[in-house]
Amino acid sequence: MHSYAKSTDVVDSLDTCFPESPGASPLPKMRRPASDPSNAVLLEAIERLGKKQDDFMEKILEVEKTVSSNSILISDLGARIDVVAKSSEDTAAKSDKPDRQVSTVVEENKRLLDKVDELDAYKRRWNLRVAGVPEVDGENVKMVILDIFLWFSPSLADLLQTSIDVAHLNWAMRATAQ
Repeated sequence: MHSYAKSTDVVDSLDTCFPESPGASPLPKMRRPASDPSNAVLLEAIERLGKKQDDFMEKILEVEKTVSSNSILISDLGARIDVVAKSSEDTAAKSDKPDRQVSTVVEENKRLLDKVDELDAYKRRWNLRVAGVPEVDGENVKMVILDIFLWFSPSLADLLQTSIDVAHLNWAMRATAQ
């Protein structure tokens, strides 16, 4: 190491490791002998390049064929998708019609049920239900009802005989009582 490059702090430790002057210069680079390649070597290199170019061209043509066939398949697939989409739209349109019909039928059914209930209510205005009377097999239900009414209003005996048309047992109540 040269004396002008040394720092004062590390001068003592570096003196022993490095010599004072640079070492010898490296060996000169060897140059290739300048010789012209022979025509045979050049011809061989050109033929190899031509073969590589031919191989590359074949691969490019194969890729073009594949791209062309893929384009045809993609356009065919697009046409099929269009057909499926149209069919799907037609099916959706057809499925809306039954939905509308069902909603119309449901509305009409509700209206008719309300009307039937109203008619039944008009018919039931003369009905009277008596609950809490124990039932006995073979009894005359009309006579049991007449007895109950006569107990409340004995003065209406003649009128009640003609007013009560029919009396029935409540079979649903009877089935649960057994």
